[in-house]
Amino acid sequence: MTSKCEVCGGLGITEKGPRAFECHCAFIKRVAAAMPLYIRKAEVTKEHLAHEIMKLTRRNMMVVSSWADMKAVIKALWISNPSKFFKISSDREIRDVYVGSKSRAARGDEEGKIYNSLEDLMDMPDLAVVRLNELSYKNKAASGALEEAISYRTDRDKPTWLFSDIDRPFTLGSHAYSDSVADLIKSIFTTIRISRITQYNTYFDDLEPVPVNQAKPQRSEAVVVNKVVTSKSEPIPDVDEVQPEPKKKYKIRPSEDTEVDTGLSMYGSGISSASKFKRKS
Repeated sequence: MTSKCEVCGGLGITEKGPRAFECHCAFIKRVAAAMPLYIRKAEVTKEHLAHEIMKLTRRNMMVVSSWADMKAVIKALWISNPSKFFKISSDREIRDVYVGSKSRAARGDEEGKIYNSLEDLMDMPDLAVVRLNELSYKNKAASGALEEAISYRTDRDKPTWLFSDIDRPFTLGSHAYSDSVADLIKSIFTTIRISRITQYNTYFDDLEPVPVNQAKPQRSEAVVVNKVVTSKSEPIPDVDEVQPEPKKKYKIRPSEDTEVDTGLSMYGSGISSASKFKRKS
């Protein structure tokens, strides 16, 4: 059972004279309802609130940090700027929207009207955050779609943040990377780096937080290949003590003697003596 707010008693409004105002508890619930679950669950610390990035919402930036710290920064900005619309997208979503809108336009669906295009995706947000390296496989349209989305925002003077994970940087080899995208980022975006504040890695939102400096297992805990453990009480031998089985060497064996004639002898006695057939000189 949740406890009621001490100010409004759970009503969500407070009265000051003849006027009614939204209570702080109702405000937090309203803002939290607009957040994705992975942003709502982020842990915001004093270091996040004091970082200079909190004052750069009108700038185009390339943010290099951990995903846990980026989520905390977005959550803090969301709460401190409730009147602004924040949109979190990715290079994968941009590729999907771009390819889908192009295919529908080619087929002539919906009488040529496309309501799910890059313009619809990138036009509305006051601050668009694009998470790079979300695309998991190579696609020839990915880099062009990303470049078009970035250009659409920058041409209209709308701030955009590109996020590159500190553990998985966006660089040569990324599926949405190209030379033209790299040149566009260098010429327009200011790179800002957030040192690791949250001391655990949550790159995948559906997994439990894993400490960054988690100790690695000892060698004795390693799984031994070709070793079947039938009981929990049976000790697992150390990797160094397990010796590979020697390979069997197969020798060439002579065929067994049988009474059955083989070779030329099966057609007769053959040439028994060289003296019977002498050549005439």
